[in-house]
Amino acid sequence: MSQEVIKMFTIPCYDIDGNPITRLVQWDKNQKIAIPESGLKDEPYFHFCNRRSKEAIVVSSVRSGGNFVADIPNELLQQPYPIIIYVYAYSNSNSARTVYTIKIPVTPRLKPSDYVDSNSVYHYVRLGNSNYIVNPITTKKVTVVEEEE
Repeated sequence: MSQEVIKMFTIPCYDIDGNPITRLVQWDKNQKIAIPESGLKDEPYFHFCNRRSKEAIVVSSVRSGGNFVADIPNELLQQPYPIIIYVYAYSNSNSARTVYTIKIPVTPRLKPSDYVDSNSVYHYVRLGNSNYIVNPITTKKVTVVEEEE
């Protein structure tokens, strides 16, 4: 029985338009990263962190045009530290391991005065007889706002 061998190494990464990513800029948002499929059978998870992180932020990838694509967490783009990405693949035997590592420098800059963190922007939505506060990015219902009678 042959066993698939994947060596852990650094792999080139691209933006959604296919341009190599050599750096990111602090306060940019909704950025994506793409890596070549390079023999991986299933969509890997991308574990994002920086030197100040206490835990990695896990993001699932999707297959698109011969690449695996994942969203770069805006939370890390708000900080002036290099972003480290561990590409984490599962095998058929339910084991998992890091197969690639990527480190992308982040160019620091001042926070724009009009920067709005999309994760903290909520809207009131009426569903049935209840009002909800909803995050428009995740569409997650956050709080029920009781109506006064």
